[in-house]
Amino acid sequence: MKLFCFRSLLAFLLVFLPYTSESSDFPTLNLAIDNSDGGNLSARKITAVRGFFGEHDCPVEVKFSKAGKPAIDADLVFFPLASYDKNFLPFVRAESMGRKWIQPAIVVKDSASTSLSGLNDIHFSFVNERSRSGFLGQIEMLASAGVKPNLSKAIYADNHIGAISLLMHKDTFAAGVDSFLAENWLQANNLKIIAKGDKSEVGGIYLNLSSRLNDPGQNRLKQRCQSALLKLNRDERAGRKIMEVFPDWLVRFVLDKNN
Repeated sequence: MKLFCFRSLLAFLLVFLPYTSESSDFPTLNLAIDNSDGGNLSARKITAVRGFFGEHDCPVEVKFSKAGKPAIDADLVFFPLASYDKNFLPFVRAESMGRKWIQPAIVVKDSASTSLSGLNDIHFSFVNERSRSGFLGQIEMLASAGVKPNLSKAIYADNHIGAISLLMHKDTFAAGVDSFLAENWLQANNLKIIAKGDKSEVGGIYLNLSSRLNDPGQNRLKQRCQSALLKLNRDERAGRKIMEVFPDWLVRFVLDKNN
Protein backbone atom coordinates (compact mmCIF):
# COMPACT_ATOMS: atom_id res chain seq x y z
CA MET A 1 0.00 0.00 0.00
CA LYS A 2 2.82 2.42 0.94
CA LEU A 3 4.64 1.58 -2.30
CA PHE A 4 1.47 2.30 -4.29
CA CYS A 5 0.98 5.68 -2.59
CA PHE A 6 4.61 6.65 -3.18
CA ARG A 7 4.37 5.76 -6.87
CA SER A 8 1.11 7.72 -7.20
CA LEU A 9 2.67 10.77 -5.56
CA LEU A 10 5.75 10.54 -7.78
CA ALA A 11 3.59 10.30 -10.90
CA PHE A 12 1.60 13.35 -9.80
CA LEU A 13 4.71 15.42 -9.19
CA LEU A 14 6.25 14.49 -12.53
CA VAL A 15 3.12 15.70 -14.34
CA PHE A 16 2.37 18.75 -12.23
CA LEU A 17 5.78 20.27 -11.49
CA PRO A 18 6.70 21.28 -15.07
CA TYR A 19 3.67 23.60 -15.16
CA THR A 20 4.02 25.05 -11.67
CA SER A 21 7.73 25.71 -12.05
CA GLU A 22 7.23 27.73 -15.20
CA SER A 23 4.54 29.97 -13.75
CA SER A 24 6.06 30.41 -10.30
CA ASP A 25 9.61 31.10 -11.47
CA PHE A 26 8.61 33.85 -13.85
CA PRO A 27 7.50 37.27 -12.54
CA THR A 28 4.80 39.43 -14.04
CA LEU A 29 5.74 40.61 -17.53
CA ASN A 30 6.02 44.30 -18.33
CA LEU A 31 4.12 45.48 -21.39
CA ALA A 32 5.16 49.01 -22.43
CA ILE A 33 2.85 50.99 -24.71
CA ASP A 34 3.99 53.89 -26.86
CA ASN A 35 0.83 56.02 -27.14
CA SER A 36 2.38 58.67 -29.37
CA ASP A 37 -0.18 57.92 -32.10
CA GLY A 38 -3.10 57.75 -29.70
CA GLY A 39 -4.43 55.37 -27.10
CA ASN A 40 -6.24 55.56 -23.78
CA LEU A 41 -3.89 54.73 -20.91
CA SER A 42 -6.25 55.61 -18.09
CA ALA A 43 -6.09 53.59 -14.86
CA ARG A 44 -9.38 51.90 -15.74
CA LYS A 45 -8.14 50.80 -19.16
CA ILE A 46 -4.86 49.53 -17.75
CA THR A 47 -6.77 47.49 -15.16
CA ALA A 48 -8.90 46.01 -17.96
CA VAL A 49 -5.77 45.05 -19.92
CA ARG A 50 -4.24 43.41 -16.86
CA GLY A 51 -7.45 41.45 -16.29
CA PHE A 52 -7.67 40.30 -19.91
CA PHE A 53 -4.14 38.93 -19.97
CA GLY A 54 -4.61 37.37 -16.54
CA GLU A 55 -7.59 35.43 -17.87
CA HIS A 56 -5.27 34.00 -20.52
CA ASP A 57 -2.56 33.03 -18.00
CA CYS A 58 -0.23 35.75 -19.22
CA PRO A 59 0.36 38.07 -16.24
CA VAL A 60 1.28 41.57 -17.43
CA GLU A 61 1.76 45.00 -15.95
CA VAL A 62 1.31 47.93 -18.33
CA LYS A 63 4.08 50.55 -18.29
CA PHE A 64 4.31 53.93 -19.95
CA SER A 65 5.91 57.29 -19.31
CA LYS A 66 4.28 60.69 -19.12
CA ALA A 67 6.37 61.76 -22.10
CA GLY A 68 4.70 59.08 -24.18
CA LYS A 69 7.91 57.12 -24.67
CA PRO A 70 7.70 53.45 -23.67
CA ALA A 71 9.92 51.85 -21.06
CA ILE A 72 12.20 50.03 -23.46
CA ASP A 73 13.49 47.77 -20.70
CA ALA A 74 10.07 46.08 -20.69
CA ASP A 75 9.59 42.48 -21.85
CA LEU A 76 7.09 43.44 -24.55
CA VAL A 77 6.84 46.87 -26.19
CA PHE A 78 4.16 48.29 -28.49
CA PHE A 79 5.55 50.60 -31.17
CA PRO A 80 2.97 52.22 -33.51
CA LEU A 81 5.54 52.46 -36.30
CA ALA A 82 7.71 49.60 -37.53
CA SER A 83 10.88 49.30 -35.47
CA TYR A 84 14.18 47.97 -36.74
CA ASP A 85 15.95 48.25 -33.40
CA LYS A 86 18.30 45.25 -33.16
CA ASN A 87 17.34 44.82 -29.49
CA PHE A 88 13.75 43.89 -30.36
CA LEU A 89 12.12 41.15 -32.40
CA PRO A 90 8.56 41.29 -33.82
CA PHE A 91 6.18 39.39 -31.51
CA VAL A 92 2.85 40.20 -33.18
CA ARG A 93 2.31 42.68 -36.00
CA ALA A 94 -0.30 45.44 -35.86
CA GLU A 95 -2.85 45.53 -38.66
CA SER A 96 -4.31 48.94 -39.37
CA MET A 97 -7.31 50.08 -41.38
CA GLY A 98 -4.75 50.47 -44.16
CA ARG A 99 -3.54 46.90 -43.54
CA LYS A 100 0.14 47.62 -42.90
CA TRP A 101 0.16 51.39 -43.38
CA ILE A 102 -0.91 54.62 -41.75
CA GLN A 103 -0.97 57.90 -43.66
CA PRO A 104 -1.41 61.49 -42.49
CA ALA A 105 -4.36 63.33 -44.02
CA ILE A 106 -6.00 66.72 -43.70
CA VAL A 107 -9.79 66.55 -43.51
CA VAL A 108 -12.24 69.44 -43.90
CA LYS A 109 -15.96 69.95 -44.44
CA ASP A 110 -17.31 69.33 -47.97
CA SER A 111 -18.12 73.03 -48.28
CA ALA A 112 -14.55 74.13 -47.49
CA SER A 113 -11.88 75.02 -50.01
CA THR A 114 -9.64 72.28 -51.39
CA SER A 115 -6.61 74.57 -51.22
CA LEU A 116 -4.14 74.21 -48.35
CA SER A 117 -3.49 77.94 -48.57
CA GLY A 118 -6.93 78.49 -47.08
CA LEU A 119 -5.88 76.84 -43.83
CA ASN A 120 -3.82 79.73 -42.51
CA ASP A 121 -4.73 80.73 -38.97
CA ILE A 122 -7.71 78.40 -38.56
CA HIS A 123 -8.65 76.01 -35.76
CA PHE A 124 -7.16 72.53 -36.26
CA SER A 125 -7.78 69.33 -34.32
CA PHE A 126 -4.93 66.81 -34.09
CA VAL A 127 -4.17 63.59 -32.22
CA ASN A 128 -1.16 64.89 -30.26
CA GLU A 129 2.14 66.58 -30.97
CA ARG A 130 4.03 63.25 -31.20
CA SER A 131 1.68 61.58 -33.67
CA ARG A 132 3.13 60.73 -37.07
CA SER A 133 -0.26 60.31 -38.75
CA GLY A 134 -2.13 62.85 -36.65
CA PHE A 135 0.19 65.87 -36.41
CA LEU A 136 3.78 65.61 -37.68
CA GLY A 137 2.81 64.50 -41.20
CA GLN A 138 0.23 67.29 -41.51
CA ILE A 139 2.67 69.96 -40.32
CA GLU A 140 5.11 68.83 -43.03
CA MET A 141 2.40 69.06 -45.72
CA LEU A 142 1.34 72.51 -44.57
CA ALA A 143 4.95 73.74 -44.45
CA SER A 144 5.51 72.51 -48.01
CA ALA A 145 2.51 74.61 -49.09
CA GLY A 146 3.82 77.64 -47.21
CA VAL A 147 1.04 77.45 -44.63
CA LYS A 148 1.75 78.21 -40.98
CA PRO A 149 -1.15 77.01 -38.83
CA ASN A 150 -1.79 78.82 -35.58
CA LEU A 151 -1.00 75.99 -33.19
CA SER A 152 -2.05 78.05 -30.20
CA LYS A 153 -5.61 77.44 -31.40
CA ALA A 154 -5.11 73.71 -32.01
CA ILE A 155 -7.03 71.10 -30.02
CA TYR A 156 -5.37 67.75 -29.28
CA ALA A 157 -7.84 64.90 -28.86
CA ASP A 158 -5.30 62.10 -28.07
CA ASN A 159 -7.04 59.88 -30.63
CA HIS A 160 -8.02 60.05 -34.29
CA ILE A 161 -11.76 59.61 -33.86
CA GLY A 162 -11.82 62.40 -31.29
CA ALA A 163 -9.96 64.73 -33.66
CA ILE A 164 -12.34 64.06 -36.54
CA SER A 165 -15.36 64.36 -34.22
CA LEU A 166 -14.27 67.88 -33.26
CA LEU A 167 -14.40 68.78 -36.95
CA MET A 168 -17.82 67.14 -37.37
CA HIS A 169 -19.23 69.16 -34.47
CA LYS A 170 -17.72 72.40 -35.84
CA ASP A 171 -15.33 72.88 -32.94
CA THR A 172 -12.52 73.04 -35.51
CA PHE A 173 -12.31 73.73 -39.23
CA ALA A 174 -9.78 71.02 -40.17
CA ALA A 175 -8.58 67.74 -38.68
CA GLY A 176 -5.25 65.96 -38.95
CA VAL A 177 -5.86 62.20 -38.81
CA ASP A 178 -4.99 58.89 -40.46
CA SER A 179 -6.34 58.81 -44.02
CA PHE A 180 -7.53 55.19 -43.90
CA LEU A 181 -9.54 55.81 -40.72
CA ALA A 182 -10.91 59.07 -42.15
CA GLU A 183 -12.28 57.27 -45.23
CA ASN A 184 -14.87 55.58 -43.00
CA TRP A 185 -16.23 58.94 -41.85
CA LEU A 186 -16.28 61.07 -45.00
CA GLN A 187 -19.50 60.38 -46.89
CA ALA A 188 -21.90 60.12 -43.94
CA ASN A 189 -20.57 63.31 -42.35
CA ASN A 190 -20.05 65.56 -45.39
CA LEU A 191 -16.28 65.58 -45.06
CA LYS A 192 -13.45 65.38 -47.58
CA ILE A 193 -9.70 64.81 -47.62
CA ILE A 194 -7.76 67.64 -49.26
CA ALA A 195 -4.21 66.37 -48.72
CA LYS A 196 -2.39 63.12 -47.95
CA GLY A 197 1.20 62.66 -46.83
CA ASP A 198 3.67 59.81 -47.07
CA LYS A 199 2.66 56.39 -45.79
CA SER A 200 4.42 54.84 -42.79
CA GLU A 201 4.62 51.14 -42.04
CA VAL A 202 2.84 50.19 -38.83
CA GLY A 203 4.64 48.37 -36.04
CA GLY A 204 3.16 46.08 -33.42
CA ILE A 205 4.32 44.44 -30.24
CA TYR A 206 8.00 43.60 -30.05
CA LEU A 207 9.86 41.20 -27.80
CA ASN A 208 12.85 42.58 -25.95
CA LEU A 209 15.85 40.31 -26.57
CA SER A 210 16.91 40.75 -22.95
CA SER A 211 13.56 39.48 -21.65
CA ARG A 212 13.48 36.17 -19.79
CA LEU A 213 10.54 35.36 -22.02
CA ASN A 214 13.22 34.23 -24.47
CA ASP A 215 14.32 31.45 -22.11
CA PRO A 216 13.52 27.97 -23.53
CA GLY A 217 11.77 27.13 -20.27
CA GLN A 218 9.24 29.92 -20.87
CA ASN A 219 7.95 28.73 -24.25
CA ARG A 220 4.50 27.94 -22.86
CA LEU A 221 4.18 31.39 -21.31
CA LYS A 222 5.38 32.98 -24.54
CA GLN A 223 2.78 31.06 -26.53
CA ARG A 224 0.00 32.00 -24.11
CA CYS A 225 0.83 35.70 -24.33
CA GLN A 226 1.03 35.60 -28.10
CA SER A 227 -2.26 33.71 -28.31
CA ALA A 228 -3.96 36.30 -26.06
CA LEU A 229 -2.82 39.16 -28.31
CA LEU A 230 -4.09 37.39 -31.43
CA LYS A 231 -7.55 37.22 -29.85
CA LEU A 232 -7.82 41.02 -29.72
CA ASN A 233 -9.90 42.52 -32.51
CA ARG A 234 -11.51 45.97 -32.60
CA ASP A 235 -14.31 44.62 -34.80
CA GLU A 236 -15.40 42.21 -32.08
CA ARG A 237 -17.19 43.37 -28.94
CA ALA A 238 -15.12 41.29 -26.52
CA GLY A 239 -11.82 42.86 -27.53
CA ARG A 240 -12.99 46.39 -28.34
CA LYS A 241 -12.52 47.84 -24.85
CA ILE A 242 -9.04 46.35 -24.48
CA MET A 243 -8.01 47.72 -27.88
CA GLU A 244 -8.71 51.28 -26.68
CA VAL A 245 -5.25 51.44 -25.10
CA PHE A 246 -3.84 51.31 -28.64
CA PRO A 247 -4.27 53.82 -31.53
CA ASP A 248 -7.79 53.73 -32.96
CA TRP A 249 -6.52 52.88 -36.45
CA LEU A 250 -5.31 49.52 -35.10
CA VAL A 251 -7.81 46.77 -35.97
CA ARG A 252 -6.11 43.58 -34.80
CA PHE A 253 -2.81 41.84 -34.20
CA VAL A 254 -1.55 39.15 -36.55
CA LEU A 255 1.47 36.86 -36.54
CA ASP A 256 4.53 38.32 -38.18
CA LYS A 257 5.35 36.22 -41.25
CA ASN A 258 8.86 35.73 -39.88
CA ASN A 259 7.58 34.22 -36.60
